Amino acid sequence: MLFGVDSATGTTTAMADGTLFIDYITRVATPPGGPSLSFWGRYIGGLYSITSGEAAFLQTRNFKILVIYNGAGPGSVQGGLSAGQNDAAKAVKAAHALDIPAGRAIFADVENTWLPTPDWIKAWATSIAAAGYVPGYYCNPNPKDSTFCNQFCAAATQEPAVARSLIYSCN
Repeated sequence: MLFGVDSATGTTTAMADGTLFIDYITRVATPPGGPSLSFWGRYIGGLYSITSGEAAFLQTRNFKILVIYNGAGPGSVQGGLSAGQNDAAKAVKAAHALDIPAGRAIFADVENTWLPTPDWIKAWATSIAAAGYVPGYYCNPNPKDSTFCNQFCAAATQEPAVARSLIYSCN
């Protein structure tokens, strides 16, 4: 298990007192005597996208970057195979624009209230894997709080690429 954070705010954003956002979050999110932050999640393909300059900055701070595609939405995750393929294609295009190398994970942002279909989940996983990346899902996998768990499990029984996917969750 790794300890990290994700943010919509850019890590190089200056706070009111002049402190960089990354320094503020590192200070308040790292428990005393606990693990240090090993990764920072940032978005591609939608609002709040990371820039190549910010990615280089994070690397100088020895952070791994958790890549989260946030261009999907509640309508697209309900759209089935073609919508999943379309979202994956957009994510791959955004990854290429940032020179994210093959073999890295790209996580689809799937919010709690969204209702993804097993077909969308399968299409995301197979399309991301076919492009040379590792498919992942940024979600709430708790079946008491979200529908994602049941849909993911249904898709995983039908598609091995789903079963090999990664999950990033705050739960």
